[in-house]
Amino acid sequence: MLGFLISQCAPVPAGTIVMFDGPPPAGWQVLTDFDGRFPLGTTTYGGTLGGSATHTHTISGTTSSGTTIPNCGGTSYSITPMDPHTHTYSTTTSPADHIPPYRTFIFAKALVDFVALPQNAVVLSYFSPSSPEWTDITSSMLDRFPMGDNTTPGLTGGTTTHSHTYSGTTSTNTSSSSDVFDYGSTYDTPYSNPHSHTFSGTTSTANHIPPYRTVRFWKAVVDGADIDSCKIIFMFDTLPSCPYFSLDPNFNGRIPRANTTTGTNGGATTHTHTYSFTTSTYYGPDVWTGGAVSSHLPHGHSHTGSGTTSAANHLPPYRTVLFATYCGPLSYDEPVLVEEKGVIKWKDEYEYAIYNSTGKLIKRGKANGSVSLKGLRKGAYIITLKNDNEFKVMRFIKRR
Repeated sequence: MLGFLISQCAPVPAGTIVMFDGPPPAGWQVLTDFDGRFPLGTTTYGGTLGGSATHTHTISGTTSSGTTIPNCGGTSYSITPMDPHTHTYSTTTSPADHIPPYRTFIFAKALVDFVALPQNAVVLSYFSPSSPEWTDITSSMLDRFPMGDNTTPGLTGGTTTHSHTYSGTTSTNTSSSSDVFDYGSTYDTPYSNPHSHTFSGTTSTANHIPPYRTVRFWKAVVDGADIDSCKIIFMFDTLPSCPYFSLDPNFNGRIPRANTTTGTNGGATTHTHTYSFTTSTYYGPDVWTGGAVSSHLPHGHSHTGSGTTSAANHLPPYRTVLFATYCGPLSYDEPVLVEEKGVIKWKDEYEYAIYNSTGKLIKRGKANGSVSLKGLRKGAYIITLKNDNEFKVMRFIKRR
């Protein structure tokens, strides 16, 4: 297989980032900064790290009003109630994990130009593959996000929702009355009792799916899998100078997500939760009134609290990349040369690059008129020739 025959530039230039479902072959460098991270689109320059795996929220507010009423020896009389009062509260929730559903891949960067991709390379597309060299693995990882793992592809995990627990103690406030009235009492007995309450609970569940764009995931099942022009989406740290690579700005601030319905945006960067609780019950001290019942134990009381937590960012750990598509011309018009003498000839001086049938760069340099094929095994090859005036492709077969 000769792969793509290009008329301007390699469809897989040095610097191209792809995912691998196995160890990358020679010519590819594992990008260790993707370990445990997701590819997040940018429109400027890739390689920035950010995000986190967990987050917390703040819960704060004022409780409902509570009233303390004395209990006279176990019997409730027509008595003067304590003044209503409230408490303020503020606390931080427990941390929660917000890693979305994922499937791991090894992320690697091309060190040299290629015209095709090796087996187990995984790329993105808005389309179904049209060649048997590729298999669509979208359905097997439906609604999952690609996450980097330096050594082990194929791991899955993550969730779509989460909640938090919380606990705390309210501020101190006072329940009071000018008189705790007891039937038969002739005394005015003021009552004043500073106190606080404890509270705890679990927030509502919230969704933590990050901003995404849906795409298909293709996996190369052979070495030298051809690049479908205008269909495959690559990743880069800087956009290649070749005019046939176009940035896809729809990925800006988004992570690719596997789905057979492609080109859909969704997700968010932040979220909140609702919460509600009832405080602990507080019992004040006995009050002496000198009436029919000399000792009075105020009834216990509690408060309620509810509201919405502070907002929190749930972008998972990420590494930024530029998403771009190769949409270049193909050239199948050049004749296939059969070379038996071990030399390829041309006119004028060119920078040349020789690729084997799997798209691996074999040899490059600069020469005027010819290049020796010494040391190359017999087989099919592509040679690209470039100078200030033109770029062309030659195909040849070395028979000996």
